[in-house]
Amino acid sequence: SGSSAPRRPRPVSTGKRAEVRVHVRKIFNKAQSLIKKNNHHDAQELLRTCIELDESDAHSWLALARIEAVTGSLPAARDLVTRALTLCPGNAHLLHTGALFEHRMGHLDAARALFREALEVSPGNSYVVHSW
Repeated sequence: SGSSAPRRPRPVSTGKRAEVRVHVRKIFNKAQSLIKKNNHHDAQELLRTCIELDESDAHSWLALARIEAVTGSLPAARDLVTRALTLCPGNAHLLHTGALFEHRMGHLDAARALFREALEVSPGNSYVVHSW
């Protein structure tokens, strides 16, 4: 047809998404191995690849933010968590980690709000309860 309307991207099929997730998990596992060997630079590159392949991979966002917190800057780590939460809203692990970063930076009100949200998403989560 001669329609000039822009074409919408086709949704990723369930099978294709599963393939991507398997691939991302393999890369993530390699990154975890590098982290254990204190090879943070290469681990960060692999984690960024995971995120490029699947922006909703909260595990990769979390690992990347934790490396940044240890090797770089806490505000940058917090910014990664903030971005991740826009792509993975309501993820209790990201909320918890964000709250811990805020607390370490002395932003107690922001930390309390994130802890509260984490408990709303995952009531009784022992990590969040213990941290708060």
